[in-house]
Amino acid sequence: MIITFLHTISEEVTVFGKYLKEYRIKNELTQNQAATILNLQGGDLSNIDTVTLSRWERKTTTPTIDRSIRVLRVFSNDLEPYLIERSHQLKEECISKKKTYQFDILMNEKYHSAENILSKANYQFTTTNIEHRTVCEFPIEDFNDYKTARSIISFHEQTSDGDVKHGLSKIDFLNYCNQKRLIAYKYINCITDELLAHNVSAIFTSEEFNSEIIKLGEKKLDEIDLKKTVPYTPSRKLVYFAFSQHSLDEQPFRLQLNRQLKFLAKHSNITDYYTTVSTRKFMTYLESMGFSVVYREKKFLSCSVKKVSYHNPKALMHIKTSRLFTQPDFLNLLSRCQNCSNPC
Repeated sequence: MIITFLHTISEEVTVFGKYLKEYRIKNELTQNQAATILNLQGGDLSNIDTVTLSRWERKTTTPTIDRSIRVLRVFSNDLEPYLIERSHQLKEECISKKKTYQFDILMNEKYHSAENILSKANYQFTTTNIEHRTVCEFPIEDFNDYKTARSIISFHEQTSDGDVKHGLSKIDFLNYCNQKRLIAYKYINCITDELLAHNVSAIFTSEEFNSEIIKLGEKKLDEIDLKKTVPYTPSRKLVYFAFSQHSLDEQPFRLQLNRQLKFLAKHSNITDYYTTVSTRKFMTYLESMGFSVVYREKKFLSCSVKKVSYHNPKALMHIKTSRLFTQPDFLNLLSRCQNCSNPC
């Protein structure tokens, strides 16, 4: 057990040092210049000197994974290669120690429990569930996706409180996607063209999103003002808010999360990740992964002429992206085949 642990640490030293030197040279910086730039970031990067940088690049020492991500993103916006390599190392460690990812256990409970299978039962004959490679992912980014956009807005009209008008219905959805203020994807059955899932996230500045958080309590999470979103740009720190996602099955759900993590890995100037959660089980899981609960709605009663119903409260959860990628579960989701839980 000790040998395996030391082997993993040694590999992390090698990987971080390799990418740090590669990114520094690519930016045509000396170690002294790189240290000065890091110092200007403040916090625990302000005390990095050339001696420390030299030790990192010579692979004799390494910072924590959280700190290593914050160091590397100063010099490169795309950290996916580094994170993928870290993921492969952790995967080998999990195999050697016969560990099981908590996320895989959660997915089995969510989509393959007897209760869930019974709730999805119908009178149509089918030999299998959604098969490997039959789920196709497409970005929602032009006006040809009008039908999909209407389906997503309709979904929110059905699942939100009848008195609440969801933020998506107050904006030009497709135009915001085209401007990269919203990052949206659809997941369809490649054979039947059936819509299986959707995933919509918004880009904010931290100032604008914090101003919306302050107003929660006066309004619901579904009413966060999407007009305050900004087009993605690599030149400033931004917030990623995953606010609309739904999936009929496990395979497209894994694809959704893989897409979000890839976007964050390739755009490391996004420093904060927020998401809405509507079940206690997922809330508990995310808390175990380092997320904090920013705001939690109270259970409320919806009354209309047609029906009276209770709506489950949602929670807004947050994590720093540098901490997000310290979790083996999320690194695994970033790198593995997401069409099924089995190796290809």
